[in-house]
Amino acid sequence: MIRVRDLELITREVIRSTFREDAIQAITKAFGAVANLNEEVAVDREFSEYPADLVIRPKAAEAVPGAVYFVSTNDKLNEALLLQTEAQLYNRDDFAVIALIEEPDMKLLSRKKFQRAQNRSLTMPIFKGDEEAAMKMIGRRLRLPTLAA
Repeated sequence: MIRVRDLELITREVIRSTFREDAIQAITKAFGAVANLNEEVAVDREFSEYPADLVIRPKAAEAVPGAVYFVSTNDKLNEALLLQTEAQLYNRDDFAVIALIEEPDMKLLSRKKFQRAQNRSLTMPIFKGDEEAAMKMIGRRLRLPTLAA
């Protein structure tokens, strides 16, 4: 039984890892030519205690950087919402916070936590099944040039 439980946990981690890899690949394809991408860093020094899964730093002056959280759990959603709340508290609108939701069913997310994040205007594109539209939403939020083909 212990081995079966271990296998189940490993499988969940592999799925999360695949989501992360797929998301990074899609973001790189969409924005790699117009932005620098950095994993596991803070979007700003003042918010160093809130490292994002990926930070998108546009090369264009009119665009804004974005802290992207790959959300498949309530904890990740809370991290994204906490950074956005802190940014709002300090009137920081020079970067965006994006919670890239893994899949539309949101089986591992609390509806209440999702509702809270949505009602507080957290940008939350849903990735699986509509990847291109999710990338376009990120691009619009960061004011990035049109997606690369």
